[in-house]
Amino acid sequence: MRVYMLEIRKFRGFDLAQILPAGHVLLCGEPGAGRSDVIEALDRVLSPDSTRTRLPSDLDFYRRDTGQRAEVEVVLGALGDELEQLFFDHLEVWDHKTRQLVDEQADPAALDRDRYDLVVRLCYRARWDPKEEQGEHWVDYAKTADPDADYFERLSRTERERLPFAAVDARSRPLDIGTRGVFRRLVEASAGGDFSKALARSSIRLQIVTC
Repeated sequence: MRVYMLEIRKFRGFDLAQILPAGHVLLCGEPGAGRSDVIEALDRVLSPDSTRTRLPSDLDFYRRDTGQRAEVEVVLGALGDELEQLFFDHLEVWDHKTRQLVDEQADPAALDRDRYDLVVRLCYRARWDPKEEQGEHWVDYAKTADPDADYFERLSRTERERLPFAAVDARSRPLDIGTRGVFRRLVEASAGGDFSKALARSSIRLQIVTC
Protein backbone atom coordinates (compact mmCIF):
# COMPACT_ATOMS: atom_id res chain seq x y z
CA MET A 1 0.00 0.00 0.00
CA ARG A 2 1.21 3.50 -0.83
CA VAL A 3 -0.02 7.01 -0.09
CA TYR A 4 -0.41 8.81 -3.43
CA MET A 5 -1.94 12.00 -2.04
CA LEU A 6 -2.51 13.63 1.32
CA GLU A 7 -4.70 16.73 1.51
CA ILE A 8 -5.27 18.59 4.77
CA ARG A 9 -8.14 21.07 5.03
CA LYS A 10 -8.78 23.28 8.08
CA PHE A 11 -6.98 20.80 10.35
CA ARG A 12 -4.79 22.10 13.15
CA GLY A 13 -2.15 24.43 11.70
CA PHE A 14 -3.14 23.94 8.06
CA ASP A 15 -5.72 25.95 6.16
CA LEU A 16 -5.06 23.90 2.99
CA ALA A 17 -2.08 21.72 2.17
CA GLN A 18 -1.49 18.92 -0.33
CA ILE A 19 1.38 16.42 -0.41
CA LEU A 20 2.01 14.17 -3.43
CA PRO A 21 4.82 11.84 -2.27
CA ALA A 22 6.93 10.21 -4.96
CA GLY A 23 8.49 7.76 -2.52
CA HIS A 24 9.79 8.01 1.01
CA VAL A 25 9.22 11.41 2.63
CA LEU A 26 11.44 13.36 4.98
CA LEU A 27 9.82 16.27 6.81
CA CYS A 28 12.20 19.01 7.92
CA GLY A 29 11.42 22.31 9.57
CA GLU A 30 11.68 24.45 12.65
CA PRO A 31 9.51 23.74 15.70
CA GLY A 32 5.95 24.77 14.95
CA ALA A 33 6.33 24.33 11.19
CA GLY A 34 3.66 21.61 11.12
CA ARG A 35 5.64 18.36 10.96
CA SER A 36 3.75 16.78 13.84
CA ASP A 37 0.44 17.94 12.38
CA VAL A 38 1.18 16.06 9.14
CA ILE A 39 1.92 12.88 11.09
CA GLU A 40 -1.21 13.38 13.19
CA ALA A 41 -3.29 13.94 10.05
CA LEU A 42 -2.19 10.59 8.61
CA ASP A 43 -2.78 8.89 11.93
CA ARG A 44 -6.33 10.24 12.16
CA VAL A 45 -7.23 8.68 8.80
CA LEU A 46 -5.38 5.38 8.97
CA SER A 47 -5.12 4.35 12.61
CA PRO A 48 -8.05 2.13 13.70
CA ASP A 49 -8.08 3.70 17.18
CA SER A 50 -7.77 7.38 16.24
CA THR A 51 -11.51 8.11 16.45
CA ARG A 52 -12.30 5.67 19.24
CA THR A 53 -10.18 6.68 22.19
CA ARG A 54 -10.76 10.44 22.20
CA LEU A 55 -12.93 13.25 20.89
CA PRO A 56 -11.56 16.16 18.85
CA SER A 57 -10.81 19.40 20.67
CA ASP A 58 -10.96 22.96 19.42
CA LEU A 59 -7.20 22.71 18.78
CA ASP A 60 -7.94 20.29 15.93
CA PHE A 61 -9.62 23.08 13.96
CA TYR A 62 -7.64 25.63 11.99
CA ARG A 63 -7.23 28.76 14.11
CA ARG A 64 -9.74 27.16 16.50
CA ASP A 65 -12.54 28.02 14.08
CA THR A 66 -15.02 25.30 15.03
CA GLY A 67 -17.59 26.63 12.57
CA GLN A 68 -15.94 24.66 9.74
CA ARG A 69 -15.17 20.96 9.43
CA ALA A 70 -11.57 19.84 9.73
CA GLU A 71 -10.78 17.27 7.02
CA VAL A 72 -7.86 15.04 6.02
CA GLU A 73 -8.18 13.14 2.75
CA VAL A 74 -5.82 10.35 1.67
CA VAL A 75 -5.55 8.52 -1.66
CA LEU A 76 -4.23 5.00 -1.15
CA GLY A 77 -2.87 2.91 -4.02
CA ALA A 78 -0.77 -0.21 -4.64
CA LEU A 79 -3.45 -1.91 -2.58
CA GLY A 80 -2.85 -5.50 -3.61
CA ASP A 81 -5.54 -8.06 -4.29
CA GLU A 82 -6.83 -8.31 -0.72
CA LEU A 83 -7.41 -4.59 -0.18
CA GLU A 84 -8.77 -4.09 -3.69
CA GLN A 85 -11.37 -6.73 -2.85
CA LEU A 86 -12.12 -5.12 0.52
CA PHE A 87 -12.66 -1.67 -1.04
CA PHE A 88 -14.08 -2.94 -4.34
CA ASP A 89 -17.22 -0.75 -4.29
CA HIS A 90 -15.19 2.39 -3.56
CA LEU A 91 -12.28 2.03 -5.97
CA GLU A 92 -11.28 4.88 -8.28
CA VAL A 93 -8.56 5.29 -10.91
CA TRP A 94 -5.32 7.20 -10.33
CA ASP A 95 -3.18 8.47 -13.20
CA HIS A 96 0.50 8.21 -12.28
CA LYS A 97 1.47 10.63 -15.06
CA THR A 98 -0.84 13.49 -14.07
CA ARG A 99 -0.89 12.45 -10.39
CA GLN A 100 -4.61 12.87 -10.05
CA LEU A 101 -7.86 10.93 -10.19
CA VAL A 102 -9.47 10.21 -13.54
CA ASP A 103 -12.83 8.86 -14.63
CA GLU A 104 -13.06 5.11 -14.18
CA GLN A 105 -12.50 3.07 -17.30
CA ALA A 106 -15.03 0.45 -18.34
CA ASP A 107 -12.95 -2.60 -17.41
CA PRO A 108 -10.61 -2.20 -14.41
CA ALA A 109 -8.93 -5.47 -15.37
CA ALA A 110 -7.81 -3.85 -18.63
CA LEU A 111 -6.06 -0.91 -16.95
CA ASP A 112 -2.52 -0.17 -18.00
CA ARG A 113 -1.01 -0.61 -14.54
CA ASP A 114 2.19 1.13 -15.56
CA ARG A 115 0.23 4.37 -15.86
CA TYR A 116 -2.96 3.78 -13.86
CA ASP A 117 -3.77 2.24 -10.53
CA LEU A 118 -6.90 1.40 -8.59
CA VAL A 119 -7.10 3.51 -5.44
CA VAL A 120 -9.40 4.23 -2.53
CA ARG A 121 -9.98 7.69 -1.03
CA LEU A 122 -10.48 7.89 2.71
CA CYS A 123 -11.37 11.08 4.57
CA TYR A 124 -11.13 11.95 8.23
CA ARG A 125 -13.64 14.61 9.27
CA ALA A 126 -14.17 16.45 12.53
CA ARG A 127 -16.98 18.85 13.37
CA TRP A 128 -18.05 20.74 16.45
CA ASP A 129 -21.45 20.67 18.14
CA PRO A 130 -21.89 24.08 19.82
CA LYS A 131 -24.88 22.89 21.86
CA GLU A 132 -22.99 19.95 23.34
CA GLU A 133 -19.75 21.96 23.36
CA GLN A 134 -17.81 19.00 22.04
CA GLY A 135 -16.65 17.57 18.74
CA GLU A 136 -17.25 14.37 16.85
CA HIS A 137 -15.09 12.71 14.22
CA TRP A 138 -15.01 9.75 11.89
CA VAL A 139 -13.43 8.34 8.72
CA ASP A 140 -15.52 7.85 5.59
CA TYR A 141 -15.26 6.94 1.93
CA ALA A 142 -14.75 10.21 0.06
CA LYS A 143 -16.05 8.73 -3.21
CA THR A 144 -19.60 8.32 -1.91
CA ALA A 145 -19.70 11.20 0.58
CA ASP A 146 -22.14 14.06 0.07
CA PRO A 147 -21.20 16.68 2.67
CA ASP A 148 -23.97 19.07 1.62
CA ALA A 149 -26.56 16.38 2.36
CA ASP A 150 -24.70 15.29 5.50
CA TYR A 151 -24.25 11.80 4.05
CA PHE A 152 -21.11 9.90 4.95
CA GLU A 153 -20.45 6.19 4.53
CA ARG A 154 -18.20 5.57 7.49
CA LEU A 155 -15.47 2.96 7.72
CA SER A 156 -15.64 0.46 10.50
CA ARG A 157 -12.76 -0.07 12.88
CA THR A 158 -12.41 -3.56 11.42
CA GLU A 159 -11.89 -2.15 7.94
CA ARG A 160 -9.24 0.26 9.16
CA GLU A 161 -7.46 -2.55 11.01
CA ARG A 162 -6.84 -4.17 7.63
CA LEU A 163 -4.66 -1.24 6.54
CA PRO A 164 -0.90 -1.85 6.95
CA PHE A 165 -0.18 1.35 8.87
CA ALA A 166 1.57 2.21 12.10
CA ALA A 167 2.50 5.56 13.60
CA VAL A 168 5.65 5.33 15.71
CA ASP A 169 6.90 8.09 17.99
CA ALA A 170 9.52 8.45 20.69
CA ARG A 171 7.24 6.78 23.23
CA SER A 172 6.53 3.75 21.03
CA ARG A 173 8.26 0.38 20.89
CA PRO A 174 8.58 -0.08 17.12
CA LEU A 175 9.28 -3.84 17.24
CA ASP A 176 6.81 -4.67 20.00
CA ILE A 177 5.25 -8.08 19.28
CA GLY A 178 2.90 -7.92 22.25
CA THR A 179 -0.80 -8.52 21.72
CA ARG A 180 -1.52 -4.85 21.06
CA GLY A 181 1.83 -4.01 19.48
CA VAL A 182 1.63 -2.24 16.13
CA PHE A 183 4.46 -4.34 14.69
CA ARG A 184 2.66 -7.57 15.55
CA ARG A 185 -0.58 -6.25 14.06
CA LEU A 186 1.15 -5.39 10.78
CA VAL A 187 2.79 -8.78 10.52
CA GLU A 188 -0.39 -10.69 11.36
CA ALA A 189 -2.33 -8.67 8.77
CA SER A 190 0.21 -9.32 6.03
CA ALA A 191 0.04 -12.16 3.56
CA GLY A 192 2.59 -14.92 3.86
CA GLY A 193 2.90 -18.43 5.19
CA ASP A 194 5.53 -17.68 7.79
CA PHE A 195 7.01 -14.82 9.79
CA SER A 196 9.73 -13.87 7.30
CA LYS A 197 7.32 -13.68 4.38
CA ALA A 198 4.86 -11.65 6.41
CA LEU A 199 7.60 -9.27 7.51
CA ALA A 200 8.79 -8.78 3.93
CA ARG A 201 5.29 -7.78 2.83
CA SER A 202 4.33 -5.60 5.77
CA SER A 203 5.76 -2.21 4.68
CA ILE A 204 3.47 0.69 3.70
CA ARG A 205 6.14 2.16 1.38
CA LEU A 206 5.61 5.65 2.74
CA GLN A 207 8.05 6.48 5.51
CA ILE A 208 7.75 9.93 7.00
CA VAL A 209 10.63 11.01 9.22
CA THR A 210 10.81 14.32 11.03
CA CYS A 211 13.98 16.16 11.86
